[in-house]
Amino acid sequence: MAYMCTRDKSAFSIGTMSLDDFEEFNDDICYDIADYLSKNNVIIQNHGHWIKIKHPRGNVYWSEKCSICGKIIELQNYNFCPNCGAIMNEEVQKS
Repeated sequence: MAYMCTRDKSAFSIGTMSLDDFEEFNDDICYDIADYLSKNNVIIQNHGHWIKIKHPRGNVYWSEKCSICGKIIELQNYNFCPNCGAIMNEEVQKS
């Protein structure tokens, strides 16, 4: 069974709960979590962004590269990567 840990601020504040009340993640718990996720078809969803690629002979963007898997595709304005399934909603910080 997957390990579940919930924390209640009020229990800490009134002194009825301490960090000693929580289990540590040992190998058995990690294997239980992995087993639960795989048996229940849980998918970890990545979030990425498109990296625009300029045409070699011009100043025009002609394709995009996925920031997660690196797959290059033609400009299609996808909101997800058709190769790895990453959702393209990650904020890109401008330097």
